Amino acid sequence: MRTSFIFSVLLLLFIFSCSKDENKDAAIDDPEVLSNSDNESLENATEANSFDFSTVILPNEITIDEYMKEIDSLFYNEWNKSTKSDPYENLGPQDAKNLLIARITMVALNLTNRSKYQIPNEGAEKPEQNGLAYSWGSKDFKIRQSPPGLGTVCMEKIYGLDCAGFVSQLFKNAGVSLIGGPADSQRKASILQKAINSSIPVLKKVKVEELGKIPTSKFVTGDIVYWMNDKNIATHIGIVLKDINGSLAVFQSNGVPGSNSTECFKNRSTSRGPRRLQLSDTYWFGSSKSYGITRINMDISGKWNLFLKCKDETFDAITFSLDFPTTNSNTFNISGVGIDYDDKSFTCTGSLTYDNASNILSGILHQALNSIGTIAFQ
Repeated sequence: MRTSFIFSVLLLLFIFSCSKDENKDAAIDDPEVLSNSDNESLENATEANSFDFSTVILPNEITIDEYMKEIDSLFYNEWNKSTKSDPYENLGPQDAKNLLIARITMVALNLTNRSKYQIPNEGAEKPEQNGLAYSWGSKDFKIRQSPPGLGTVCMEKIYGLDCAGFVSQLFKNAGVSLIGGPADSQRKASILQKAINSSIPVLKKVKVEELGKIPTSKFVTGDIVYWMNDKNIATHIGIVLKDINGSLAVFQSNGVPGSNSTECFKNRSTSRGPRRLQLSDTYWFGSSKSYGITRINMDISGKWNLFLKCKDETFDAITFSLDFPTTNSNTFNISGVGIDYDDKSFTCTGSLTYDNASNILSGILHQALNSIGTIAFQ
């Protein structure tokens, strides 16, 4: 909905000129200099404080805010920093969570896009690269360096990341100062939740959960997936993305420390480094593999109001008081009293299910013995 504003605008026309360096003594009498009375008038003029990006309209009668967001968002963001420096401002808990996951996802898509990291040969021990490489111990893909981790013989200076470095960069570039590694620390809910809380205070209701070994059908975008050895220590880590067709992929950086020149060469091949992989369920997520999922969620447990109205009506017919459960998915009953559109009082009850991961509340409402209908909304 677009709101129209009518303003009475006083347009002040004036000409300003600096005094001429070559004739400073004549500046007071220069006709291009404002008179004292004109200057005083401007000094006392009312500030047009109501003008901003959301109120100024272009000749096409669209506001600067609407037009620039659609046509030139980069310029808009650069010059509009002071009006909204916090992108999480005024977001509900679920939208704030999804914004964080969206940022992480965009970084993952970027780092695994080899076309964005075409690196030329720069001389001795600085080989060309088709995409970022696997670099043992590296947590910074912007530095051309020899793999900094212990136990490698690789000496060539490359741009790359190991698996923990990849996950670290996802969060760092999304605004979360997550520790660099190892993978076994990154997968722990307490460490990740602390990092998010300290980096983005507005996400105070974030709820990071270790879900353990859940079926792939339950995976959602943003899930952190890791694999453990027989000592229950995570040895590899990545992030899950899901597309519009329901397909899953794991974005991660794979490779080995490098014990010989052949392995060092392979670490910068297209089969290693930051990649997006459609992993086989039977091999990577079967009974023989020990894996787990850590999920970023929001705790919206507590009391909320649900307002319902009929389509095309202008006011709510009924209000429900909801007491949301704390678990990811749970069923609970509600009841409410309202006034229908014939000014008659009525009572409505319902059985609802809330799924925290998808942020969907669904169920059936009843009035007396008749079912009103099924609801499902986000």
